[in-house]
Amino acid sequence: VRITKPGVMLTLMAWFTSTAGLRGNAPWFLAGLAASLIGDILLLLPRSFFACGLGAFLAALWAYAIGLNIPPSSVSTALIALGMLAAAVCMALLVLILPHVKRSAAHRKLELPVGVYAVAMCLMAFSALHTLWRPDWPDAAAVLAANGGVLFFCSDALLAYDRFIQPFPHARLWVRITYHLGQLGLAAGALLALMSV
Repeated sequence: VRITKPGVMLTLMAWFTSTAGLRGNAPWFLAGLAASLIGDILLLLPRSFFACGLGAFLAALWAYAIGLNIPPSSVSTALIALGMLAAAVCMALLVLILPHVKRSAAHRKLELPVGVYAVAMCLMAFSALHTLWRPDWPDAAAVLAANGGVLFFCSDALLAYDRFIQPFPHARLWVRITYHLGQLGLAAGALLALMSV
């Protein structure tokens, strides 16, 4: 794990950079991959580094959200409906997780960071799903990005459930599978969109 998890992200970064360069919104996706790599390394360290890892992944989520929204899209019915759905999911996530964080003496100090992180998770997933309605994103690119965003969201949700609510069998495996597939989907979707310009 100490080699393979960061190794996958380094490979994705090398592939993305060599293919996309630094044009368009590529720097934001590269920043998301780099911040994720830093987060991976920090989470391999002792538990005292968890908050730092959370901060690195928060930066990754914001970088992806910005990259997915360049250029900004106009307001539409689909955007409003998707925004309402994302807000509802975010509220459900906060209601589910935060009480467990608050009740735990070991995690109580993380209540605000975890809450902010949950909002960023939903914003990133919302932005990824919205590419399905954006005319500047080809269908294949949008499908890859949307699936990538949802899988990344699922990975974080599974990690939060396992850490803060209830450990479950093979949690680490499921978190890694959804995480790496999510990263691959976001990177591949962004590359296809860039290559179509």
